[in-house]
Amino acid sequence: MQYQDINAKTIDRWVKDGWEWGRPIDHETYEKALRGEWDVVLTPTVPVPHAWFGDLKGKKVLGLAAGGGQQMPVFAARGAICTVLDYSDEQLLSERRVSEREGYPIEIVKADMTKPLPFSDGTFDLIFHPVSNCYAEEVRPIFRECFRVLRPGGLLLAGLDNGINYLFEDGDETRVVNALPFHTLNNPAQMEQLLRNDDGVQFSHTLDEQLGGQLEAGFRLLDLYEDTNGEGRLHELHVPTFLATLAQKPGFSKTRIESFWRDVLDQNRDALAQYFTDDAEVLWPCTNERFTAEKFILANCDYPGEWDGEIERIEPVPHGCVTAVRVFPKGGGASCHVTSFFTLNGDRIKRLSEYWADDGDAPDWRKAMQIGEPIR
Repeated sequence: MQYQDINAKTIDRWVKDGWEWGRPIDHETYEKALRGEWDVVLTPTVPVPHAWFGDLKGKKVLGLAAGGGQQMPVFAARGAICTVLDYSDEQLLSERRVSEREGYPIEIVKADMTKPLPFSDGTFDLIFHPVSNCYAEEVRPIFRECFRVLRPGGLLLAGLDNGINYLFEDGDETRVVNALPFHTLNNPAQMEQLLRNDDGVQFSHTLDEQLGGQLEAGFRLLDLYEDTNGEGRLHELHVPTFLATLAQKPGFSKTRIESFWRDVLDQNRDALAQYFTDDAEVLWPCTNERFTAEKFILANCDYPGEWDGEIERIEPVPHGCVTAVRVFPKGGGASCHVTSFFTLNGDRIKRLSEYWADDGDAPDWRKAMQIGEPIR
């Protein structure tokens, strides 16, 4: 029997015995999520920042090794299109029961995350992957598959262990008994320890594997935080044993941003529509104007004159990017700068907030202070 099969049967047994991570949410929690009152965790105690998700409405979300009816119902309540993959029959049964109770659709897939995922390239906008890599011998292939099935600009939210818990046995967090790495397939004594405690087959992983594996797969790491066990001596001593990461598959690439700005400056009406989602909006706070994508294109392309520009900065941020561009008329004349905040859905613009400011000299009162020097 392969170790994955042992783990699937072990988790089924834990769920039947009331395992904390196998108890589905109740109807009241689902109702609260519908009203916008919700939190989920990737690690034992710290809620995931809502900013990591952005607007879930209409996003295709994969719960990777995330069965149990705890997170997927919340995402469905927030308008996400959900798929859950797990190899535990009991965890998937909980997902089905909650979805039938609350009346939302969900695709339920029984599969092993350590194998190639049964999805086409670029299927999902977001992957939610709670702590489960401890049940996988190799984690780098998991991250490569996550990268493959995400759309450009897609997000991976992962809960990870840092290996510290494997130094101890039987919940006794006062005496170190194990060396790292904790690799039960290569260490019969460690395997016996886990089986004796009915802990399935587990493996410690280094940050080189967990963080480096995401970077090697092509992800850009955007944010992270640490967490404790939530109980026990290590928790009381504030020792972090888990971390959660937010990573993004590069999507709205530098080349595409440059193409967007070239089409804006060239006032290329036909090309600009391809950059926006159907429900995109553009905000110009300086003049208190809001546009649909269609009306933004109209305003941009009917603006008098011929224009050129220079992209000075492109900075990635969660769910998008920020650009700083100098804009000036062809043939010379006064110039201005625009700072643009892009919120992306895949490789398309869902929201664009732009702040325009005319270039010019510093005011006389500041010149008199002699505190500023020319940038260029």
